Amino acid sequence: MSTLETNLIQPATGTTLTVGASGDTIDIPSGATLDATGATITGALTNTPAFSVYLSGNQSVASNTDTKITFDSEHYDTDNAFASNKFTVPSGQAGKYFFVLHWNSNTSPSNDFFAKIFKNGSLIRQMRNQNIDEDGVECCVTLDLADGDYIEGYARMTNNTTTILGSTDKTWFDGYKLIT
Repeated sequence: MSTLETNLIQPATGTTLTVGASGDTIDIPSGATLDATGATITGALTNTPAFSVYLSGNQSVASNTDTKITFDSEHYDTDNAFASNKFTVPSGQAGKYFFVLHWNSNTSPSNDFFAKIFKNGSLIRQMRNQNIDEDGVECCVTLDLADGDYIEGYARMTNNTTTILGSTDKTWFDGYKLIT
């Protein structure tokens, strides 16, 4: 094994520098610092797939009924993985994901409000707010997902029907793959 000591390595053509070949392992020793300040990182060190969607108009929720929220507008969807009101893990993108669901209503605070996150059609996490106010109700979860798993956001209210308020800051659903 040889040691190369230098302060700068640049590609001869000025385009791409390749370190190692397919199947090689590049080792960064303990205590070393990788400084990517100002650089664009692609591939394994990105929080993608990622999406941010919202309900643009109001939606009705029947009393004591889990109602799937119909997110009809996107801020972004990096892998086109959010469709038909659900996020589906794209092929080759299994891993740990973080999701947050938030919804708001114009109904008086005499009811229980629930934000619910479903995985593959089953409830996986819910949050209850007994006194909904301008902050609404929000639910977060971190999940280990396989290719093809899907995640949906639901609302529920006890004792009355209600209206979910639609707008970018009232009812939204975000998610992204964690860097692990």
